[in-house]
Amino acid sequence: MIEMLDIMFGFLTVLNPVLVVLIFSAVVSLIINLCYKFLVDQEKARTIKNRIRELSVEMREKQKTGNIEDVNALMSEMMKNNMEHMKLTFKPMIASFLPVMLILPWLNYNYSSLMVRMPLSFPIIGNVIPFGWLGWYFVSSIPFVLMTRKLLKVEV
Repeated sequence: MIEMLDIMFGFLTVLNPVLVVLIFSAVVSLIINLCYKFLVDQEKARTIKNRIRELSVEMREKQKTGNIEDVNALMSEMMKNNMEHMKLTFKPMIASFLPVMLILPWLNYNYSSLMVRMPLSFPIIGNVIPFGWLGWYFVSSIPFVLMTRKLLKVEV
């Protein structure tokens, strides 16, 4: 399978490895968010999240008054809403899992010895990301996930 991926992505190996992992983190983030955008009913997800927030506020107020029965009822309703939200996100999670499971082994195969040097030094770890390509993938994917969610207006 790595050979097939080498045929598809081999042209990228001439680029700087840090740039290649950055490109893949952007592409994978986009794919994941597109799965969530088109496989989740966005309006329903937004409604559920808002209801969970409302229940959380109500529950804090009831906890202050000490009304345990109301707190338990609100907690039960919140759990039901959380379960419904999880059901909504299960399909896109599985759909986005497939491309990730294809790309990550190829990155590991080609860049397992990559050590990323950051332009500035961080406390404790210094300027070298200690997890190599995988650490750089996670660090670089966070801004891409947040940006694509915001641009695509994805409710997760």
